[in-house]
Amino acid sequence: VLQLVAQLHRDKVCQTAQSIDLEPAFSPALYRWERDLFLNEFLKRHDPGADLVPLRRCFNRMAKKLEKQPVVLLHRDLQSTNILFKKDEAALIDFQGMRLGPASYDLGSLLADPYIGWTLREQLRFLAHYNALADQRVSEEDYGQGCAQRLCQALGAYGRLGALPGTQRFLDHIPSAVRQLYANCKDDPTLIELAEWAETYRNTHEF
Repeated sequence: VLQLVAQLHRDKVCQTAQSIDLEPAFSPALYRWERDLFLNEFLKRHDPGADLVPLRRCFNRMAKKLEKQPVVLLHRDLQSTNILFKKDEAALIDFQGMRLGPASYDLGSLLADPYIGWTLREQLRFLAHYNALADQRVSEEDYGQGCAQRLCQALGAYGRLGALPGTQRFLDHIPSAVRQLYANCKDDPTLIELAEWAETYRNTHEF
């Protein structure tokens, strides 16, 4: 799968994709929309007393760092249920959200996937393997920023879908997503407010 992702992220693929009618590229507006999904669909439902001021400061720093990362062609929803296998061959599905953006977002989607729950040590080992295949390396710091953005988006989606009668099963993935958020933010000073929120939420809900 990492070989397939590295191929998708290649410079030549990105250059070709720029002439294709894709979804709008990641931008300050799209980063803000994803974070607002977290604030409005998750926090308002599951942690209405959370202090938003430090979280917004963290989000602003995170967006600036993500905007500086190199742009590649992204799958945009690169999580385990969107990967199929036939014998030893992997294929990606559900890529209607494909667009240009930072590789760290796709890698965060794949390696910090709450459905899987890999440890941070495992994630960084996979990141090193990706870097051995990719045209452009993704640093551990950049990876953490992509994870944080993606996991906030995922929690927002879980909050929204979990409020609907037919999709309440998404609530089951909240503990794993919060654990992943804490693991990927705790060692980065620019993400400390998110780490502190995740630790408090995790302790309050005892998971």
